Amino acid sequence: MIIYHADDYAANKEISERILECHREGVLNSVSVLFNSPHVAECMEMLKPYREKLHINVHLNLAEGPSAADPRKVPFLVDERGMLRTSFFWMFLISLLPKWSNKRREWKKQVALELGAQLAIARQYVSSIRIDSHQHYHMIPMVMEAIYENIKPEKIDYMRITTEPIMPYLTHPEVLLTIKPINLVKCLILHTCKLLGHRLFAPLMHKTAVFCGIMMSGHMDRKRVSIIRPALCKIAKRKGLPVEILAHPGGVTKPDDLLDPENEGCVQFYLSEGRSVDHDMFCTIKKTKQ
Repeated sequence: MIIYHADDYAANKEISERILECHREGVLNSVSVLFNSPHVAECMEMLKPYREKLHINVHLNLAEGPSAADPRKVPFLVDERGMLRTSFFWMFLISLLPKWSNKRREWKKQVALELGAQLAIARQYVSSIRIDSHQHYHMIPMVMEAIYENIKPEKIDYMRITTEPIMPYLTHPEVLLTIKPINLVKCLILHTCKLLGHRLFAPLMHKTAVFCGIMMSGHMDRKRVSIIRPALCKIAKRKGLPVEILAHPGGVTKPDDLLDPENEGCVQFYLSEGRSVDHDMFCTIKKTKQ
């Protein structure tokens, strides 16, 4: 089985509609929903006709948009406007502090509060709890600890473990030579996170997939995905897991009603031409049997 997955559903209506196009016209069969979005109710209404054919994941979010928890209770996570703005790198460093550290304890407490509030919203719309996260924050061990404070691992139906295999790229130099160095660095950091949190991820290793979506991130074009996909399927067959191919097809023409129009980095991401490349990949790539 191949999970063709789009992140960022419910960021706004335009993004959500572009994602649904990838399902109607292409191979997309799974989406992640930003449940801290002010647009979540109307976007989940848009999703209703397609729910039977789509996996719906909870896209836990610590990176952008309004906090789901009372911002006064999560001051480490938000700016003066109540918008989530914590960097992955900073939270990773906090996670490395000793567990008895007061600073780490307070950070984890606030992260657990925020993620709990987002999960509470998600439970209004979904019964099966499938988890991933915006910008992969859930791979940070402290964030995984906070997730477990809200939901036990046995209650999680699926978890994206964002450790992309490197070997398929090493055996396809025509693809490897097109990879941005920063994406390789991101991939290695996420592998490090898994190693540091191996005990946290262990109960979920049979509830995940062989992942693809970091190495080619920003430009998941059909040609490169088609080359790498067979190698991923071989690994997945050996492990008895599905493959998850992640892209971000939900671009915008105007950023006015995004989660946080003042978050320049996120705005540029949604405006990038890479969103159209990802969209076209889902709509034109041929289905394949494992």
